[in-house]
Amino acid sequence: MLVLTNEDVEQVLTMDVCLQAVEDCTREIALGNVIPCLSRTVNQPLPGASPGPTGPESTSASYMLRLMPVIDLPDNAVVLRVNSTTMHVVEMYGAKRHVIGRPGSKMAGHHRSEKPGWLLLFDLSTGYLLAMVQDRHVQTMRVGAVGGLGAKYMARSDAHTIGLLGVGWMAGPQLLAHCAVRRISSVRVFSPNPQHRQIFSKQMSERLGIEVRPAPSAEEAVRRADIVISATNSIDPTFDPDWVGPGSHVYCVTPGEYDERMIRKADVIAWAYPGQSEHSHGAPTNVADPAKVPGDQRYRTHIWGLLEKHTGKRVYLTDLVTGRAKGRTDDGQITFNPSPAGGTAGIARFAVLVPRLYELAKTKCVGHDLPDDWFRQEAELY
Repeated sequence: MLVLTNEDVEQVLTMDVCLQAVEDCTREIALGNVIPCLSRTVNQPLPGASPGPTGPESTSASYMLRLMPVIDLPDNAVVLRVNSTTMHVVEMYGAKRHVIGRPGSKMAGHHRSEKPGWLLLFDLSTGYLLAMVQDRHVQTMRVGAVGGLGAKYMARSDAHTIGLLGVGWMAGPQLLAHCAVRRISSVRVFSPNPQHRQIFSKQMSERLGIEVRPAPSAEEAVRRADIVISATNSIDPTFDPDWVGPGSHVYCVTPGEYDERMIRKADVIAWAYPGQSEHSHGAPTNVADPAKVPGDQRYRTHIWGLLEKHTGKRVYLTDLVTGRAKGRTDDGQITFNPSPAGGTAGIARFAVLVPRLYELAKTKCVGHDLPDDWFRQEAELY
């Protein structure tokens, strides 16, 4: 049985592999070969939770257990994602933001998230556990690839500028993926922390070989951008839809980064696949009174309701990759790939990606082998 840490994953997983796996998985979902099972999320408010080291900034705290299984028939595999976390909502830079794990501080105004999560890969024919994979790096690369897939099928073919909001752990993979599917020549980046946006811009400019420069405001980043990406942990809208111009493509990593104004403005809205809301809306299962649901989960349930009101604009990514639909019918349309409807397909994208990651790691002798008999149990039959 193979254990892969985030550092192991970084050695073998490339954006090209992610993009191909995400697109292949979307096609296999359309064909009925990848089967997302019902996800379960239990979200329990923590009674009497202390504000923690952030003092009065902390506004809520909860424990979340999330189980997300999927069956991958072509690869003869089953993948189960397991997350066990505490979640805090804190005030940072004038907006409410998620901190997953215990809020910590290395410098004033900077919080560090701890996100314990595993991807378990099983052999479908034997039931054996093949691998346990730490999910942080796989997750960021997968989300980047999902954003790139939306841009491949929905952004204008001549799109060459990006306005990026956020410089955290999701932001870099977003640029890698979007630059892989479009000829991007310049990127404007905004983060409310000037030092962070300067460092991020310099690093990504050197990595991509294009102009990546900091913007003094979110509006400066978004206006005149062919592609707008919001990649933050905010649960408040990060931009004004009035800044989004005709012909733009918009992608939001989380459902807190936009509101109904953006949904109304978009001409085309991507959903991942039919029935996705039944599998991955993430609504808590054990809270009878919605008013008692922690804010970080309540907004997810709310945004699904808003998206359902505008299904006349809906197109499925499964139809885009199979050629049954088009992402836009003219260059003036505003296309929108929102989380959770189009931004993620939950665990489904891991179904194809994790088996490929496993094979790459085995080929390159990366990871930590543990005795198989530690993870198997036998019983005599009488």
